[in-house]
Amino acid sequence: MSETARIYGEFATGAAVRPVRADHILGCRIELDAKRRPDQLAVQFRNPDGFHEVRMDFVQALFLLSTLKAIQLDTGTSFPDDPRAIRDNPLC
Repeated sequence: MSETARIYGEFATGAAVRPVRADHILGCRIELDAKRRPDQLAVQFRNPDGFHEVRMDFVQALFLLSTLKAIQLDTGTSFPDDPRAIRDNPLC
């Protein structure tokens, strides 16, 4: 493992993956199933190519959250502002 990178989970280092940079995350939308339980998560972001959306099962979103929390704890990074506090978002 490199001193400038650390892998969390199953990261496909040899695969032909074309990265898409998310320069600005706009927000998330949770979709509920018929029983009103979390089912899907949509994350919208913007980059020079325009607006984009990534969708994932809620369980995968929780895995991403756990991975990000591990990275935060491992690096000693403080938590940014609470996203629930965003008000008057003109894109909503």
